Amino acid sequence: MAKNRIDFLVAGVQKGGTNALHLLLAQHPQIEMSIEKELHFFDKPKFVHQESAYAEYHRMGWGVDGGLDDDVLYGESTPKYVLLQRNGASQYLQRIRQYNPAMKLIVLLRDPVDRAFSQWSMLRMNGSDVPPFEEIVDTFITTGMHERDDIIRRGEYGRLAYNLMSLFPDDQICFVRVDDLNRQMQVFERFLGVAPHAFEYTRAYATRYESTIPGDSAALLRSHYRRDLEIFQRLTGVDTDGWIV
Repeated sequence: MAKNRIDFLVAGVQKGGTNALHLLLAQHPQIEMSIEKELHFFDKPKFVHQESAYAEYHRMGWGVDGGLDDDVLYGESTPKYVLLQRNGASQYLQRIRQYNPAMKLIVLLRDPVDRAFSQWSMLRMNGSDVPPFEEIVDTFITTGMHERDDIIRRGEYGRLAYNLMSLFPDDQICFVRVDDLNRQMQVFERFLGVAPHAFEYTRAYATRYESTIPGDSAALLRSHYRRDLEIFQRLTGVDTDGWIV
């Protein structure tokens, strides 16, 4: 038999371990991950809800023309899919739901303060012209806005969870606090409904940054995230111990 929709997305969050999970899931014989990671289909500026566009998505991602194999789970990983607007509303999740209301979504999470600094450091290393981390944090905490406040807002997991859970049933969402993905693969196997597999160890990509997060900025961000993380924990049951001070 053939189906016409992929099954799941590793939809977030950036700097949360999505590269490693993509590689691990690709080892499973019942799973077909996209040829390239981060297809950015649902966040395309000229996105259209058309079957012809979906067919191109399947060709681009999995090299499939026509129907997808009903005996295989198809997935891809694009952390931007869970990105929220400044007002807290989702940008792309409605597109995903319209494409496939039965889509399963995996969201990987790490300490939001570390996540923010990791994103900023990555941008600096890649040559992006981003202001000093302290400036972004100080301005955002003082005014509630900054041109690069996405670096901070991507760690607002409570708002993220609220939006995701308002659009998809709980049993279609898997929030995971990343510890060591090599030891957490049973969580994803159960969620996706596939047989146990002996995964080959995959080393997470960890960049050595040139600086460490300033203590004052870390304290400001922990205070900012406190209420949001309390909401996230109530909504999802995911332990945020160590993330809240």
